[in-house]
Amino acid sequence: MVVLRKYSGEIERLENRCLLAFEDWGLAERLIRLPDAIDAYRSMPLNGAGQTIAVIDSGIDYTHPALGGGFGPSFKVVGGYDFVDNDPDPMDTYGHGTEVAGIIAADEFMADGLRHRGIAPSAKLVSLRIDSNGGSVPDSRIEQALQWVIDNRTTYEITVVNISYGTGRYDEPTISTIYGDEIQTLIDSGVTIVAAAGNGGVASGRGIDTPAADPNVIAVGSVNGEDVISSFSERGNVLDILAPGEFVYTTLRSGGYGVVDGTSFASPVVAGTVALMRSIDSQLRPADIRSILVSSGVLNFDGDLEDAPYTRLTFPRLDLLSALELTRSRMDAPPAEQQLFGQYGNGNSLAVDRFGITHFVYYDSSARTMRYSTRSNAGVWSRLQTIDTSLPFQGYYLSLAVDRWGRPSVAYFDGVNGDLKYAHFNGVRWTTESIDTKNSVGLYPSLVFDRNELPVISYYRKTTGDLRVARQNDQGNWVITEVDANGDVGRDTSLSMDRNGRLGIAYADSTTGFLKYAMYNPSTDQWANTFVDKLTRGVSFISTRFDPDNKPVISYYDATPADLKIARFYARKWTTERVVSRGATGLFSNLFFDTSGDANILYFDKRAQSVMRATSSSGVWTLQTLFSSAGRFIASAEDGYTGVLRFSYYDNLNAKLRISQTPI
Repeated sequence: MVVLRKYSGEIERLENRCLLAFEDWGLAERLIRLPDAIDAYRSMPLNGAGQTIAVIDSGIDYTHPALGGGFGPSFKVVGGYDFVDNDPDPMDTYGHGTEVAGIIAADEFMADGLRHRGIAPSAKLVSLRIDSNGGSVPDSRIEQALQWVIDNRTTYEITVVNISYGTGRYDEPTISTIYGDEIQTLIDSGVTIVAAAGNGGVASGRGIDTPAADPNVIAVGSVNGEDVISSFSERGNVLDILAPGEFVYTTLRSGGYGVVDGTSFASPVVAGTVALMRSIDSQLRPADIRSILVSSGVLNFDGDLEDAPYTRLTFPRLDLLSALELTRSRMDAPPAEQQLFGQYGNGNSLAVDRFGITHFVYYDSSARTMRYSTRSNAGVWSRLQTIDTSLPFQGYYLSLAVDRWGRPSVAYFDGVNGDLKYAHFNGVRWTTESIDTKNSVGLYPSLVFDRNELPVISYYRKTTGDLRVARQNDQGNWVITEVDANGDVGRDTSLSMDRNGRLGIAYADSTTGFLKYAMYNPSTDQWANTFVDKLTRGVSFISTRFDPDNKPVISYYDATPADLKIARFYARKWTTERVVSRGATGLFSNLFFDTSGDANILYFDKRAQSVMRATSSSGVWTLQTLFSSAGRFIASAEDGYTGVLRFSYYDNLNAKLRISQTPI
């Protein structure tokens, strides 16, 4: 059960004295930039028209004038059902649901001299009453309400569900055995579900309520108007986002307005935002919406301004305007532009965020710059963006990665100045900076995020032939380290991180032609270099990962016999194996591990002009042709959301890059 606290009129007047006269909007609205969004979208009213939100709660006092003043198709509350009394009248007798509904869709009102409104005042509401007095609510009643939404989704055009109820404390994704299948059905049908994290704080440990902990549900915690995480807000590894949940003005049962607090009232702020996002782009699916909300949020570290206990985790806090702007930038590109995607593409890199959104960047050899796009859950690409417009020849060598909030970054080579550069999407826009500018530096970059979600880049300094690493520290400064300066090393690099946060780099020693590997030891702050393969006379197209046993594995092209090879580290030594020996095969190798833990390699067979997949099972390699007349510039990334490997390749016949997928 979610706890509700109401403030008296006297405390409301105290709050009024704390605000400056010109700040006419409420603190919660200003924190998420709702007034700025209204101003920015005056040409297309920002009100949620065309969306219907189902409120699974204690009912709604639909006679409230700010909630439409009536019940039925011609009113704001268009329908619903009472699962407490088992009748079709979901009138609120407790108040909680009316307060939630007002935060979602109340018409604009004044309270204590300030303007307030629901996030989506023109949206329709469906009231599903599951509680009468603030007591415990059985899971079976939530299941009934969700089933009602399934049965009536198309009738009322329901696109969003808000559930400000929950139980338990879970710090990992948890699916209810009672109503988890109904949640999955709604998600599959395109309905977004938002739920409150719970009000038990973190004194008893990390974790949130379910259904918020369901991996398909957007879990919402609370902050106050000063962006400090509420002490009562439950939070942990599966919390998605924060929103205002303290001293929030809303509608009260039997008329009037007041203030409430609890994660119950942070959740409808996000539910209303989802309705606005869908008003802009009706094609958004639930996973697209989660990705946009999380990646556009303002990062809030739990432990800087918060009183103990705290989690020392970082959560995104809703930024409504940024969410709408990112929604617009990720809208489907027009069909004609879709046909231009990948044209003149050469080197490229892709990454998939935890919601299944594919981020892709490539070097456009015609425009001599980088192009960036995202692929929605429906498989459609957004409009192409140019990340760095400062000079030509930006990004011929590049590497893309996304952090845990789904924000993409690119390490790339500035071909005009010979510098290593870094571009980061901060939730609002791309920012670029030069990291290393000493002579010709920054070729063959490889980018990952460490355990603290800070970027790490391995790269080649051509002027001196050295392998370097640049790491960003907590203050945002870059620290550059020489990893290997013995001869001409680092002309081809691949950086990866194991499950314990250790970094490893596989790279080419061009002086000897050998394959080398460097492992970082955090206790000594030193890199240890070892030889991996001394039987080569030149290696390239290197790809390194950690296997299910957390051991480094490397796939690479052995240039002398032109073969594909793999190296594994076991019992403190490297062993190598030749995978394919057909000549000019193994270029653009990309290593990954399938669901059985077996090594797989995507690569280009130059002689056959084909994209190939090699799979090792019980010590035997099997080969599969994925595409013919194609295969250069292969890049890949695992999509944990759908369980496939997404990869790019060059289509020779159409002279463009394409994206496909293969089962993991």
